[in-house]
Amino acid sequence: MPPSSNSHPAPRFLRAGIGPLLLAVAFIALTLWSWRKWPDVLVDFGRELYLPWQLIQGKVLYRDIALNYGCFPQYLNAFFFKLFGVSFTTLIYCNLAILAGITSLIYLTLVRACDRLTAAAAGLILLLVFAFPQYAAIGGMNFVAPYSHAATHGVALAVAMLAALALNRASPGRRATAGAGLCFGFVFLTKPEIFLAALLAALAWAGALLIQNRPLAPGSFKPHVRFLLWALLPVLGFLIYFAAKMPLHSALQAVSGAWAFALNPELSRNFYYQFVMGLDQPRTNLFLMAKIFSGMALFFLLATALDLAATKLQANRGIVSSFLALALTAGFWLKPELIPWLEVPRALPITTLLAGMVFGWKWLRHRQDPAQAYSYLALVMWSAFAFGLLTKMLFNVRFSHYGFYLAMPATLVLVAALVWFWPAFLKNQFQGGRLFRGLALLMLALGAWSYGQISHQYYGWKNYPLGKGGDLLLGYDPEIHPRDWRTAQALRWIEQNTPAEATLMALPEGTILNYLARRPNPTPYIYFTMIEMISFGEDNMLRAMQAAPPDLIVLTHVSSEDYGVGFFGQDPRYSKSMMDWIQPNYETAARFGDQPFQEASGFGIKILRHK
Repeated sequence: MPPSSNSHPAPRFLRAGIGPLLLAVAFIALTLWSWRKWPDVLVDFGRELYLPWQLIQGKVLYRDIALNYGCFPQYLNAFFFKLFGVSFTTLIYCNLAILAGITSLIYLTLVRACDRLTAAAAGLILLLVFAFPQYAAIGGMNFVAPYSHAATHGVALAVAMLAALALNRASPGRRATAGAGLCFGFVFLTKPEIFLAALLAALAWAGALLIQNRPLAPGSFKPHVRFLLWALLPVLGFLIYFAAKMPLHSALQAVSGAWAFALNPELSRNFYYQFVMGLDQPRTNLFLMAKIFSGMALFFLLATALDLAATKLQANRGIVSSFLALALTAGFWLKPELIPWLEVPRALPITTLLAGMVFGWKWLRHRQDPAQAYSYLALVMWSAFAFGLLTKMLFNVRFSHYGFYLAMPATLVLVAALVWFWPAFLKNQFQGGRLFRGLALLMLALGAWSYGQISHQYYGWKNYPLGKGGDLLLGYDPEIHPRDWRTAQALRWIEQNTPAEATLMALPEGTILNYLARRPNPTPYIYFTMIEMISFGEDNMLRAMQAAPPDLIVLTHVSSEDYGVGFFGQDPRYSKSMMDWIQPNYETAARFGDQPFQEASGFGIKILRHK
């Protein structure tokens, strides 16, 4: 009896739905697990709430508020605040929606470029390792409550651009090219390193299109021109907006956003950025990169050898695979230190460069085959984008700190190479690949588990409420660290002892107090770290403070050792002149915890009132 016509579609439908279902379950579970614990109370994230709140109050970025990032993310968040209300909750749901879009686009791109299993594995790595993590005491390095929305919005726009350029198997149509160009233009208005990485990917696409269309015919450059014209629209739109608010030369500077600061040689020479790049210890970092890559190459060769050996044991291949998987897992549990997971990302510059070269070579060989050309071109663009992002931390790549967005694309390129490309090669050449793929997936799972344990520890310590209603966020328990508790005490004092129209300035950090207490800063400057001092000039910031003295100044004890200087206001290289002006003009109104900016002190907050 022949099978019924309904016997095949159901299994096929189920297979197609398993990946998205797993991603949806992981997305929801991770959201609930980390709920409202994502941001850091004092560092950075307060700015991400304060700026859009001030923009809907009528202030203009770069005219009334200084910022060393691009303009688009803050105006987008202001739009969200205008639409859904001013609250942390608004940003939570909007950022979760953006993250869901990033995950969906990556999944759809890799389903078409590789296969469902690879797309699902990449999506899970994105969510488990990069989207919701906290790998250090300072939070905010995630996609839900990021230290800077310029990072997450820039990555989201770049992912959308890559997906649009890879939309058609032959060549992108008019809508796809226009959409990609529009996204590219908005990326320019976020962060320079993301734009440069997106530019590398766009150049890879443009070059591939010209090679594929040789000999060049009339109209060969139409897609490129269309892409560039649409890319100009966001920049021109914001230029017109700023020109209506300020002189034209200031409007041009506003549109350039972070570029003036990125090109400042004094910033690149600062100890902080030297560390981020890995140039503080170049020889050590290069040695570690080579060492980690050698270990990854050894795993690659051993897994390949085992896979080839297993192909000769057809009857016992399942038993051999199961034994190896159990042995590897048992070894990991018994000796987890054998794999230095925190150091593994150091090899990503080498793996990304090699993968990009191989994918490019494969594209050249198969560019006349629409299906294969699509797969390899999509991966070439991803590799170019990934390597471009890695250049900011080239010799010190990590998943912590800025790695949550800088190292993410390179890691997904590695997933595609290990889970799809090499197993497919082994299958085509030797009828193998299954064991290698299984071992690669197992290693990815073990790595994700190890990184998840770090985040689980930090999030387990965060249960102390700060703020209320839609602005509720969870900080560290006072028994773990008093910082967030002291911040909550300072917030209550400000709300209870100052009028609603009082102005406030937090030094060097603590803009979250401005936002939660709804007390604005009367000057354009809201952060006073060493980076801002170099970017805007200490003299300019002091003059702004003298011209519009805040009613309250909040001093928060924050270490400055990452910048290679002493405490704020104590080191002549770091705001000593500002503190010299503050001391005779302000008096102590309250203090919570230890005296700030003392070497032997613990954490403390001091509130000063203008005399």
